[in-house]
Amino acid sequence: MSLTTQWSQIERMREHADETAWRWFIERYRGYLRAVLKRMLPSADCVETAVDEFWGYLFQSGLVARMQRPMRFRAFLVGTLRNYAYDWLRRNPRAQHAPTTIDTPAPIGWLPEDEEVALWVHQLLHLALQRLVRMQPRHAQVLRGCYGLGDAADSPPAVPVSPSQMALEMGLTRNALHQLTHRARETFRQCIVEEVRQTVSTEGDMADELAVLVEAVGRRHPGLVPPAPDTGVRP
Repeated sequence: MSLTTQWSQIERMREHADETAWRWFIERYRGYLRAVLKRMLPSADCVETAVDEFWGYLFQSGLVARMQRPMRFRAFLVGTLRNYAYDWLRRNPRAQHAPTTIDTPAPIGWLPEDEEVALWVHQLLHLALQRLVRMQPRHAQVLRGCYGLGDAADSPPAVPVSPSQMALEMGLTRNALHQLTHRARETFRQCIVEEVRQTVSTEGDMADELAVLVEAVGRRHPGLVPPAPDTGVRP
């Protein structure tokens, strides 16, 4: 597999402490970081403070130097955030006893695997939708409306718009809307594949990661991602 944009940026962060690459990383993953820490820390004040401090922690800890292919980026980032949350709570013991203002489905400082996958899927959909906006803005518009896709990695899902309302908003007949939605779903799958490709380094990891994440997308938004074309390659 050829070198991906994501790993190229990470190598620039690691080898040259490139400011542009660091800014790219922060902008790309800040929403995901906030969403994860919301599940692992006890209050909104804790989360915002921890988010602001994470980038210094990542830079000073030397962890970026250990980000190397062929590791899967998702596993690395989740493990890093878990360790960071524990470390942050250790350094801020009073936070563990503060009144909880966030509905945490798991003990403070811990993130179940299904929650971790769900949060990553939300990030994946966000990045894929940004890519789709650049490629086909109307495709992005119809999927955002029909499937209630949020605008940010840490925003709650929106309420889906009915097909009749969506057709009215876009100035289409119901049949034209159906055709546009079909094309949009196909293009969106391509965007998801490309986003996943940028987080792995081998074809085997690509297939495994894509299978897990597409299945999770299907549970969250049934019908959003169509099956892969029957080309003999899976998934």
